[in-house]
Amino acid sequence: MEALSPTARARRESLFASHAAGGWWLMPPAPDGHCFVEGHDPFSFAAPAVGLMLAFAVARRMLGRAGVAVGRAVRGQGADQVDWSRFGDVSYFTVCHLALSALFVGAIGGEALGWMADTGVLWEYEQPRLSAGLYGYYVIELAFTGESCVHMLLSLAADSSSRDVPMLIHHAATLLVMLAALRAGFVRVGAAVLFIHDATDLPIDATRLCQSLGWTRSLTLHNTVLPPRGWRIHNAGLYASVLATLASWAALRLYAFPRYVVASALLDTTHYLEVFDFVGLKVIGVAYTLYVLPLLFLVALHYYWFGLIVLKAGRQLGLLPSGEKKRKAA
Repeated sequence: MEALSPTARARRESLFASHAAGGWWLMPPAPDGHCFVEGHDPFSFAAPAVGLMLAFAVARRMLGRAGVAVGRAVRGQGADQVDWSRFGDVSYFTVCHLALSALFVGAIGGEALGWMADTGVLWEYEQPRLSAGLYGYYVIELAFTGESCVHMLLSLAADSSSRDVPMLIHHAATLLVMLAALRAGFVRVGAAVLFIHDATDLPIDATRLCQSLGWTRSLTLHNTVLPPRGWRIHNAGLYASVLATLASWAALRLYAFPRYVVASALLDTTHYLEVFDFVGLKVIGVAYTLYVLPLLFLVALHYYWFGLIVLKAGRQLGLLPSGEKKRKAA
């Protein structure tokens, strides 16, 4: 077993005693989790996160309106053909994903490089106190995801045919993972997963903005390497966003996520067999499954979604026949 400080060893002995007395089975009573993070109290995140949810609700309205104003100015003629409500929502998410990604890099980028150098620190039983940057980042992510869930629930209540159902499921699942990581103490793992998803959602947002404005591919490659003369600037926006989506997904979701998060969950967690030897192998197996299976499921989804993105990108860039062309041919 890893060498523990006197405080962490005393905490483990306390968990052993409470478990022997029947106080818990799978998850120790709060503020304890499956790892010991100095000074960590999961409930301390609640009040600031709820307060920031209100701020995000205001920001959603303001950023949505600002995005629509910019979009109308850029679109010019044919503005009545754009779904501006959806465009405003995408504008909001674009700004948020950009801001959250920048916050991660600026506030805890140095820490994250340390996690990549030694992925075992993500799963150590005894972990250092959360830095102010990491604490703040996680609170803001909780507020952003929580507000998104509430907003989509209200939209669904007002209109049962709302297209927000898939996104509501996505954000609800994200919130559940965040809360589970917070409760168990693996905040660093949760933060890494959140950054990977935010950074790869950003170019998808850009592609959706291009599509909403009607910036679809209006040129034909004519079997040439370079596009013909006279191509419009909006084609550059579409091409750049699609290529950025493919590159970011390949680098972060298909490589970094399995390499640094999933592999470490599989290989750097064997010490928990000793740390929690008093709960029995059956309980350890259940806990291990609850951590690892969702991560493996995410990997499978990432590869599946990437395949769909490649197909869609091929159609958007004119490299594959569109569904409309196939229907006409039939």
